[in-house]
This record gives sequence, C-alpha cells and structure tokens, in this order.
Amino acid sequence: MTESEIEARRSALDARNAPWTPRTLAGQLDHVADRHPDRPYIVVGDRSLTYREVAERSRIVAAGLLSLGLRRGDRVALLVDNRIEYPEIKFGIARAGAVAVPSTTRTRPTRSASGSARAVRRS
Repeated sequence: MTESEIEARRSALDARNAPWTPRTLAGQLDHVADRHPDRPYIVVGDRSLTYREVAERSRIVAAGLLSLGLRRGDRVALLVDNRIEYPEIKFGIARAGAVAVPSTTRTRPTRSASGSARAVRRS
C-alpha cells in the first residue's frame, strides 16, 4: 500500500468518525448517558438499568465512598458475583478516583491462590 493510499484511508476514516476525545471511565459513561439516557445499559433476567440510571447510581456510590474517607488512587476490593448492580459499583469506584480490584466467588482454589491473597493484603 502506498503512502497516498494510506493517507486516503485515514482521511476517509476521519470524515466518517468523530475525533477521539480522551475521557475517564465515568466520563465516558456520562457522555453516553447524555446521548442515550433511556437505552438499556444492562439487562439481567427481568430487571434492567438504563445508562442514566447507572450513571446516577454510580454517583451515589462514589459519594458514599468519598464520605467514608476514600482517596484518589486507593484500591477497593470488589467482591461481587454477576449482579445487575456491578456496573454502578465499578463506575462509582472509578468516579471516586479509586481503583477497583475485582474478585469473584466462583474462582476455584489453585496453587497460586495463596500468593494472590498475600498480594491483596499487602496492597
């Protein structure tokens, strides 16, 4: 492919797509919630949450974490199975400026499990 062909493809892509805007995880959720507030974000069984609902609920989670003294860069252990509330918790942690450390109750013990437990206790 020649340089002019590459440039033509880039120009076509740029014309078709909006420029990339760097955003935080919560910022991207807010951006999509502003554009599509009533679209389902997550559906679990007969329950669903829209983009707006997840964004609003994540703000409540973030406010609660901050009121407990959470600081930017803190790690938050996230032990949640597959629940509809997972996104609001994950986005809430991010919105508060913390880092989610997800885990699961469904993991089977392995030889490295004890090493992982020690690493979590030290962090």
